[in-house]
Amino acid sequence: MRIRVLLVGLVAGLLFGCGGSGGSGSPAPYRGISITPSPIKLKPNESIQLTAIVDGGKQAVVWSLPGVGPTSQGSFTEPGKYKAPAASGNYTIRAEVAGEPSKFAQATAQVDSGYVVNITSSGSSNLPYSGTKTFSATVTGSSSNEVTWSATLGTITALGVYTAPSGAVGTATFSDTITATSTADPSKTQTFIVTVAPPIEIVDSTSARYALPQSRQTFQAKIAGVVVTSGVNWTASSGTISAAGVWTGDASTLGTVNITGTLASDSTKSASTQINVQANLNVRFRFSTAGDIVFALRPDKAPRHCANLVSLVNERFYEGIKLHRREENFVVQWGCPLTKTLPLTDPNIGTGGPGYTINFEPNDLKHLKYSLGMARSSSLDSAGSQIYVCLDVLNSLDGNYIVFGDVIQGQSAVDAIAVGDTITSATVELVPVP
Repeated sequence: MRIRVLLVGLVAGLLFGCGGSGGSGSPAPYRGISITPSPIKLKPNESIQLTAIVDGGKQAVVWSLPGVGPTSQGSFTEPGKYKAPAASGNYTIRAEVAGEPSKFAQATAQVDSGYVVNITSSGSSNLPYSGTKTFSATVTGSSSNEVTWSATLGTITALGVYTAPSGAVGTATFSDTITATSTADPSKTQTFIVTVAPPIEIVDSTSARYALPQSRQTFQAKIAGVVVTSGVNWTASSGTISAAGVWTGDASTLGTVNITGTLASDSTKSASTQINVQANLNVRFRFSTAGDIVFALRPDKAPRHCANLVSLVNERFYEGIKLHRREENFVVQWGCPLTKTLPLTDPNIGTGGPGYTINFEPNDLKHLKYSLGMARSSSLDSAGSQIYVCLDVLNSLDGNYIVFGDVIQGQSAVDAIAVGDTITSATVELVPVP
């Protein structure tokens, strides 16, 4: 009986002796040791006396700073007396029972100067290449208002005078970061973003632009990244261009036309783009539900009407306009800008236009099914922006209304399109090469 008891005791000892910590990795702090005071809150360079309580009483311990990193963690000037570093941050403090490294505790010293750095500057945050801008900084909560300045791409002086780079970095327009750092507490910083752009650039300068003779197109310029309505002198290699950047082609010139915008304040700064003038073009309307309808234009028969439609499309006049009329076996009609804001039941729907009219331009084109015509009021010279597509042969309209194109793609869309369908885009396209 005694042998059996001894064996049971031995097995129990083996079972309990194999438990260990049950895990791996860094040892956990010893629950019987703590650091006071808690929490530890200091200002930079401030000192505090810490005490370790071991198993309910004071005991000699080894103090250390196990944190690693490029910033100083502070120091112990004497046992338990911790001096915070110069920079704000959270720093780890360790107290370990002498000779028993498994018995330790860790605490976090929260160092915060309370300083707040602010950057101020006057004027726009946009600058041209090589442009300059003066920044100033204030530091609240500190007796020292001194900061050090830095810039990611450009340069900045000790007095906060920033100079942008002289050229593009990756793209024509880019951002640079200006930083002010408190000299009293280097962890306290404030940043300011500057947009650096060419002195002058033409909006959408790389986009393909197509025009007909006598059509117009409006060009816009940016000065230091900001769209402007003045301060630019415009020139064109053919046709005319107004001070507001509205170009109008002449009746005969075809091919590439160069458009140049020059800074009025500095004639050495300019930007250019091109427009391709063709004898014939297509126009594509994309509707939200019906899809695409593409017209082949006939400037040989109605040059002013075709040029007017191309001009309005290039000015994005039609985007957002709704189809407001559908009469079976007659026409579908759109181009009234009032449909963007008024309900289609409003009595004014169908009376809107671009703010001008064009003269009647008679020709021998007939109103066949899928022909493109120009709507007007009772006056022959009252057409503007509203166009229609014939749903049948309409001989009664011949001679009274102008046909200036026909549907070459999207006849099924014309058949299905309903009142209220919205134009999501309208574009001018080159006639495909056979």
